[in-house]
Amino acid sequence: IAVINTYLFDRLTKVTYHNPKGLDYGFYSISKIIMNGKTIKQGITSIDGDIEVYLDEVL
Repeated sequence: IAVINTYLFDRLTKVTYHNPKGLDYGFYSISKIIMNGKTIKQGITSIDGDIEVYLDEVL
């Protein structure tokens, strides 16, 4: 797990990256993004809470 705090859309936001398989850079892609317990299906256009990014193997 890696956690960063950064500004997105002028709001300080905590972004947590989950890489349970411990994949190296270039061998993973984003499998899902969750904000406030809801899966984000489209791009993020506003921030309404912390973000969790789940990584999995590149297919």
